[in-house]
Amino acid sequence: MLMLIPLSLAVYFACLVEASLGFGSTILTLALASYWFEVQDLIAILIPINLFLSAYLTFKYYKQIEYKILLIWVLPWAGLGFVLSLRFLSELGAQSLKGLFGVLIFCLGLWQLFRLFQSKISIKPRPFLIRALTLIGAGITQGLFASGGPLMVTELAASIPNKGRLRSSLSCTWLVMNLVLFVHFTALQKLTPMTTTYSAWLIPATLLGMLTGTYLHSRIPERQFRMAVYALLAVSGVFLGYSEFL
Repeated sequence: MLMLIPLSLAVYFACLVEASLGFGSTILTLALASYWFEVQDLIAILIPINLFLSAYLTFKYYKQIEYKILLIWVLPWAGLGFVLSLRFLSELGAQSLKGLFGVLIFCLGLWQLFRLFQSKISIKPRPFLIRALTLIGAGITQGLFASGGPLMVTELAASIPNKGRLRSSLSCTWLVMNLVLFVHFTALQKLTPMTTTYSAWLIPATLLGMLTGTYLHSRIPERQFRMAVYALLAVSGVFLGYSEFL
């Protein structure tokens, strides 16, 4: 339980980010805490927390959800990648997941920083195939790491430019997928007494981060906040990949 303090700090910061932006809780916690825990154990610890956080944001801001976009576009394609990833998850060992995750978050952090530093980002609809593949990729990363946010935002930011509606729509998507992950992990007996104990101890950090992030949502410059988060992701990916491969 000595690792509870750094894990609580990571969860607090990650939940603050998700309550502000609509994504990031799992990918940030994994990036910051994978030095001390196996990736699959961390995912099992975080699934109940994510369910609570996404349910809170979904039901509190349900009037802002873009249901049509989710039902017609997001859930079918992201759901396809999500279902496929559940098949791959049981075949990958924890160490393989950890190294792959380090590379993933480094690339995603750099890509999102590149987009933010562009002087003008086009909001014209992209080709159908690119959009569909992006959502399938988001579903795959959500199933493997419960961390589909960066890819999902890449696709939805143009369709839902309002940050409040984007946050609510993302939370609704995570709620659906995390419910499936919860059932999947329960069936595979990956939610152990150890993981549920850690999940329970992390409730205060989750609540505090959720309330802080909700407060900050409309009070901080979104671009600068995103820039700091993506930079942290990229740096964390470097250290995580270095510790795994070298």
